[in-house]
Order: sequence, then structure tokens, then C-alpha cells
Amino acid sequence: MQAVILSERALGDTDGLFTAAVAHIARKLGRVKPLDADALPADRAGQLHALDQWAGSDIDWRGELIRFYEDHIPLHLRPNPGLNAALRAQATKSWLGSMLARSPHGKSCIRCLTLPAVRPYQRQT
Repeated sequence: MQAVILSERALGDTDGLFTAAVAHIARKLGRVKPLDADALPADRAGQLHALDQWAGSDIDWRGELIRFYEDHIPLHLRPNPGLNAALRAQATKSWLGSMLARSPHGKSCIRCLTLPAVRPYQRQT
């Protein structure tokens, strides 16, 4: 068996996508409970923690983030022919795939599904 480890950075500008998503959340959900996106920490881990603290159990910011990602991934991430070819080559063999990501649980899976070579595979939990 072979293993394939894929970093989310191989897919494209995931930082830009996350920044756009946070701005969207601040605009949309900030009307329910004020949120200043510019006041959030600069690092993604800090932003995730701050968003959890801000939302508490009242606001489903992660659900809104997933909806944003589903709608905007094609605008931020483009297919990479070389990466897709490598994954397709692995698909003909017995292999184990893994993805390293700095995003909230579930978002990396959404991004993976944008890769034609990965679509046939389902996330294992």
C-alpha cells in the first residue's frame, strides 16, 4: 500500500479563501451579534478560536463558513492538472490518502471534492 499526503496549500490560495469567508461571516452574522473582522487575531488558529468564543452556542458560524466555501471555492481555487494527474495515477493502485489542513473540520473535505481525481473517494471518520 502507498500513502499520499496532501497539504491544502497544494490546492491554491486557501488563506485568501479563508480571509474572504471571515469577512463574509462578519458582514452576514455580525448583524445578529456584532463582529469586527479586523479585530480578530492575524493567525488562522487564533481567528478560529476567536470566532468560537464570539459565537458561543448562539450562532452557527461554521455552517455559514461551509456554505461560503461551497459557493466560492471555484473563484479561489483552480484545478491543478499536475496534481490531478498524480492523484489519478494513485487511484489505480491501493493507496491511503490524507490531507493536512489548517481549516476547521470539514472544509478540507469540501476543497478535496473540487479535485476531479479525489471526488470518487469519501472522507473516513
